[in-house]
Amino acid sequence: MIEIVELELENFKSFHKKTKIPFKSGFNVITGLNGTGKSNIISAIKFVLIPSEFDSNVRYITYNENYTKVSAVIRTKENETKKITKFSDGINFRYFIDDREVTLSEYKSTIALFQISGTRLIDSIDFLNMDNSIEKEILKASKLNQYIVVSLKNLKSIDEAIEVLKDEDKSSEIRVVESKI
Repeated sequence: MIEIVELELENFKSFHKKTKIPFKSGFNVITGLNGTGKSNIISAIKFVLIPSEFDSNVRYITYNENYTKVSAVIRTKENETKKITKFSDGINFRYFIDDREVTLSEYKSTIALFQISGTRLIDSIDFLNMDNSIEKEILKASKLNQYIVVSLKNLKSIDEAIEVLKDEDKSSEIRVVESKI
């Protein structure tokens, strides 16, 4: 399975300061109140893994900043890790693999296999008040793929989740939390 190990955001939408988000194999849940940046995490994954995503406008750059940078550490089937990075000043894009600048063509070929057999992203769902049968189906599926799910409800049965909070300065903060059970 090809999967995301870690995501790093810098000046991306609501994430003003450099933010690292760890992911586990299998099932990952992003939870938090409305407006904290849960969907922005999904957008950041699309930004870095889909080269044409967000290329036509600058709405992804944090207000009052002049650039954004999103990196994803991905693990390949051979258990090798690569850090891929997409940088934008709102006009130009630069691409990096393991901190070495590369052409768009080389970048696309590196992430092509990931796009076919990588992480499944699910945005804005409300199903995490799970009964045992739904949970078993999700956990069975997550052994074959990595899932990153945005949830609007409180967790009831997941061991660990990524919680998005707002700081006093209105920037988002990430923390890994144990389930509420």
